[in-house]
Amino acid sequence: MKRLILILVIALTAGSASFAASANNESLEDIFSEFSEAKNAEYVNVNPFMMWLGKQFVGSDKDAQIVKKIKSVRVLDLEDCNSAVKSKFKNRVSNLALNGYEEMVRTNDNGEKVLVLAKMKKDVIHRMVIVCVSSDDCALVEVNGKFKMSDVTGVVNSQTPKHDGRR
Repeated sequence: MKRLILILVIALTAGSASFAASANNESLEDIFSEFSEAKNAEYVNVNPFMMWLGKQFVGSDKDAQIVKKIKSVRVLDLEDCNSAVKSKFKNRVSNLALNGYEEMVRTNDNGEKVLVLAKMKKDVIHRMVIVCVSSDDCALVEVNGKFKMSDVTGVVNSQTPKHDGRR
């Protein structure tokens, strides 16, 4: 009997601890849902059908090959929202649950913070999330598809100027 009570107490304690931990973790869906409705928020959801349609008009250069691997994109921009909304967003993304995500990049440059997360299987990225937060702007981007890290690196390198003036 004592053994049964002990097992129940341990199970209830473990269960309530995991519930408390999950209650503090924010899901990406919750954040998109709440803040896309905020006054002056800009929210764009390019669903798979629209991405398919758009892919019919891209060229064949290297960047276009990456676009063809993207299934859907969601972008939330809070630049024109008031400071209370931005502050709440910053708090919520700081509690973002990283379940299954790998942190790819985290930067803090003069208060402008960027966090890049990815869900991967082997070397293929299936979902990439980019969170940008600064004193006057907040943004959240989600990209779904199947692309390799080398694809992302190629796009970043082609769009980032080199320090010696070369591209």
